[in-house]
Amino acid sequence: ITIFTCMDFIRTQEWLDPRTLWQSAQKVGPHMPRPHIFLGDLDYEAGFHERAIRNYARALIVQPNHLSGGDMFSIYSGIGRANLALGKWAQAKQSYSAALRIDPRSESTKNALTAINAFHSEAKRKKSEDLLREGLLALVSGHLETAIDMLNKSVVIMPEIRNLQALAKAYARAEKLEQSDSVYNIIQNYEIGDEMSDDSQEKPFE
Repeated sequence: ITIFTCMDFIRTQEWLDPRTLWQSAQKVGPHMPRPHIFLGDLDYEAGFHERAIRNYARALIVQPNHLSGGDMFSIYSGIGRANLALGKWAQAKQSYSAALRIDPRSESTKNALTAINAFHSEAKRKKSEDLLREGLLALVSGHLETAIDMLNKSVVIMPEIRNLQALAKAYARAEKLEQSDSVYNIIQNYEIGDEMSDDSQEKPFE
């Protein structure tokens, strides 16, 4: 009796631990998606973000036809936040976008996407400004082709009045007047201080 009592106590203690509970469920029903989802949640909270993503990914494939909308939302949200914790912004955005398609009213998902887009926009702006700075240094140093290359890259990343004006000036100094006029014509379509949209320029001027 004492032995069985001890065994029952040990088994009870195991079931009180969430990880042990879901690992046991995973072993009993490896083709059930929810144990993988809950283990992914536990891994994320414990800081094991790569492992969390693997568990969520398994949940997607073991029994895809048995996943509810709520399951799918939990999986994509979980993958999104784990990727976010790993600094994988593009993957996080993709997962959160999938989650939002499942539940378009989710405020937490909208907030996550807003934060990702803001970070991405700021990163683009910084890269564009760095290239602008390099282009201007090359311009004042007389390295015109380098200046044109750097300024073109700046414009492609984030077109603004400042880098467009610098690019037009670089073309003019290189006596590439047709390209310079093309850039000045674009500038004239915008008021000083207004930014062009990200999609308005996809290729460098040649």
